[in-house]
Amino acid sequence: MPMTEHDSTPLNFNTFVPSHDPTLPNLAATDTQNPVDISKDEVFRNALNAMYWAGYWTAVYHVRVSLSFALRWLIGSPVSQRRR
Repeated sequence: MPMTEHDSTPLNFNTFVPSHDPTLPNLAATDTQNPVDISKDEVFRNALNAMYWAGYWTAVYHVRVSLSFALRWLIGSPVSQRRR
């Protein structure tokens, strides 16, 4: 979905009216687990999984930024100034 100027305006919380359906079930509240029932191994596995995905998406972000910069440099520079 393309971003428009309307999307980037900050919300006025004095007049904001939410547009969600409050009758939908709250899945976060129904899918809770008692912290006592979670083993240390599961906590450790979840922490490692979170670190892995944080590193993965950080790398994806940096690759996209680098490619964007390289493409802008290639498109914006005259042919005679490009490195071979």
